[in-house]
Amino acid sequence: MRMAVVYRWSRSIPGREAEAMKTMAENHAFLERMIAEDRVTSAEYVNFWTDVWSNSLIVRGELEGLMSVLAEPEHREIVAKAAYTTEEFRIDFAEVGENPSEVYGAWATMLQNKAAG
Repeated sequence: MRMAVVYRWSRSIPGREAEAMKTMAENHAFLERMIAEDRVTSAEYVNFWTDVWSNSLIVRGELEGLMSVLAEPEHREIVAKAAYTTEEFRIDFAEVGENPSEVYGAWATMLQNKAAG
């Protein structure tokens, strides 16, 4: 199952900007290693032009690989630093796919089963 871990934050906490930038650099290096080890397939930074305080990092991969990354002590430390240095930090999980039936197939099947009886 292909999944994505989406990290979101609004902005650096005033006075912690330098530490936030250092944490981002550490995380970038960590994710490059995870990609090289084939534990994740990609990591993309997203800066929304329509919402100046909305930033995201989308990390994609197979469920097992992503879960192994999330369990890494280095990842857990980076997440703690990110939460300390940025406002509105959160992590979301998403199923991803090229075809809507890949992503919404289970949901559609459940609705059909509910409608049938």
